[in-house]
Amino acid sequence: MASANPVTASPLTLKADHWANVRRLQEAASVPFRSLQFGGGDDEFVVQKLQRALLFLEENYSRFPDRFLPHPFGPFGPPGVQWGPFDFDDPRETFYGIRTAFSVMKFQKQAGLRSDGKSGMQTLPRIDEMLVFLGNSAVVI
Repeated sequence: MASANPVTASPLTLKADHWANVRRLQEAASVPFRSLQFGGGDDEFVVQKLQRALLFLEENYSRFPDRFLPHPFGPFGPPGVQWGPFDFDDPRETFYGIRTAFSVMKFQKQAGLRSDGKSGMQTLPRIDEMLVFLGNSAVVI
């Protein structure tokens, strides 16, 4: 008997409505070595979902309690005031390019995560947790 697909065999890792029906993001958040990354060739829609989520966190920083504040000097440094800034030009990159990778690295550093520029099993669930806190408000591209 063939093994089940790990993405469909387990509950969804990402809970926010923003990620609904985006299988590639669920996979990146739950399967080792399947992160979104610089030059990874991921679909424009998937990359823009990630970019929009980061911009939404930046735009809504004032709604977060202390536990969701960024830590620009690492996890043990004093909390910052605002997430980002995440540097996306309009129109946003339509691929996982250098601006997306640097923005993810900035988020990772501020969140106290290992800063490697990849969006995977640590980064996406952290973004998701914050989106869920914000009440699944519409984060639409």
